[in-house]
Amino acid sequence: MYPETEYSRIEGFSDQQRKEVVKRLGEQGLVSVSDDMNMENYQKMQDFYSAYVSGRDAMVAVFSVYMDGNIGALTFIHRNGKIQSFYVSVGWGEGGVPEIKGFGSNDLEEIRLTEKGYFIYTNTETIAHGNLREYYRVKPLSDECRELTKKYIYGISFVNYNMLVTNWDASNVEEILMPCMFEDIYPIYTDEPFKTEGGLIPAEIYERVMTTCFPVSVEQLREHCGYRADVDSYEYEMIFARQFPPFGEVVDYKQGEDGTITLYVDGVWIDYNSDYAFTNQIVVQPFPDGTFRYLSNTIEQKELELPRVEK
Repeated sequence: MYPETEYSRIEGFSDQQRKEVVKRLGEQGLVSVSDDMNMENYQKMQDFYSAYVSGRDAMVAVFSVYMDGNIGALTFIHRNGKIQSFYVSVGWGEGGVPEIKGFGSNDLEEIRLTEKGYFIYTNTETIAHGNLREYYRVKPLSDECRELTKKYIYGISFVNYNMLVTNWDASNVEEILMPCMFEDIYPIYTDEPFKTEGGLIPAEIYERVMTTCFPVSVEQLREHCGYRADVDSYEYEMIFARQFPPFGEVVDYKQGEDGTITLYVDGVWIDYNSDYAFTNQIVVQPFPDGTFRYLSNTIEQKELELPRVEK
């Protein structure tokens, strides 16, 4: 059993239960969604947007099920040429009694349903430390693409190092070797959070992870990644978060006869109103033990300029 959550009072609310709640809401004809799953009854969002662009009054409500078991309802209204949103958040009291946790409204500056299927909306007033824009993924994405995104792409940055914004393969892999990238690669390799003691990473760990995940040699790592021979370790270089970063999602893939997988990845940069900012082709080589190696990356600019990474 998991401890009771601070907010929802639900014990051990699992991912499977969360997804089941979304499905149950969908069966009632409601638009419902949660992280890492497709939106139920997404066609109603499309109908709402069609009415909006035609100048007709319309309304649609989206029910979001959160990790802790709380539920949020966000209603979009287009009336008399004005766009607004109204939200209500519902939690759970003692004995599973629902109770309203919060409510309010926002005027919207803009809404947009992209060709790819992202519903992007802009609040007239942005709260402190808030996003420039908010979004839902409306059109479904295949389970295979979601799994590939989770395994190979989730957690990798477009803005903190060059791995995804440089064209590279084994012939020029030195160009992407930046010490800070290890902090993101380690949890992808181990499925465990990264920890360091004393600002140093033992060479055995650093080199095992990096030579598995990239076509690099120990000599290349020691030249480019801050190796210290006196302590046989690499200096830890912290990643400082940058506001409004893009994220990647696998939208297609191809299995190679040699066992490799080519991932077709879209860069989604919601804060700059794009779900197709740039595209990557990333080739990965899975290994029998469950690990894998990134073999190459090719990126092409689409709607937005490529992020600049300072070395």
